[in-house]
Amino acid sequence: MANVRPSSTISDIRGKIGAEVYSRNSSGLYVRSIGSWVQPDTQRQLDARDAIKFVSKAWSATLSEAQRASWRQYARQWPMPNKLGDLVVTSGQPYFVRCNVHSYRALTTIPYLSAPPAGPLSPPIVTFTTDPGADQLTIVLNPTNYNPPLHGLTLWLFVGKPVNVGVNFYNAPWRYVGTNTWNVNWASDPWTVGTPWTIDIDQRLWLYVVAQHTSGGQLSRPYHARMDT
Repeated sequence: MANVRPSSTISDIRGKIGAEVYSRNSSGLYVRSIGSWVQPDTQRQLDARDAIKFVSKAWSATLSEAQRASWRQYARQWPMPNKLGDLVVTSGQPYFVRCNVHSYRALTTIPYLSAPPAGPLSPPIVTFTTDPGADQLTIVLNPTNYNPPLHGLTLWLFVGKPVNVGVNFYNAPWRYVGTNTWNVNWASDPWTVGTPWTIDIDQRLWLYVVAQHTSGGQLSRPYHARMDT
């Protein structure tokens, strides 16, 4: 579904309408057609959908009414940004799914049945370098990103498929490649991970990182970064 900001003319529009996707880059608004997928669903895609489906079902099948009420209150206190960057109040279920789906995909658990005790975290800021010969990337983790770092902070890392240099819009596919947790120090620092795809010279690689405080489930918005090989 697209988000539209109305005025005497359309001032902004983001998202999907029918077979077209609307977005904005440095040149202004643009629209692109959605291509037809030629490959069938992969097992990874099916697993991701199953995780979202399972956690969504737990909203009514597992949570108590008091727990659902805590998520509704949390959603009223902490509106989510939509694709236009406007803050909108959602129901409690989207927050419940967002805070639990990463853990469920990685560990098959739903650890956060009640809403977090505090608001969303600030997105982490990371930089990274790539090693095309080894198909690896190394993330530089600055311990003062959270000033001080939060005990039990977990970073969930996702890597995009390498694209041609010059591609300034990337949406999918993303591959989950690992976590790193702060407990006095980072479990891995520097944080080096293998990439799920072969990296060649003169490509652009995208990643995003989500931070989560594991004592209560507070989640950040994704922080996106890119690097040319």
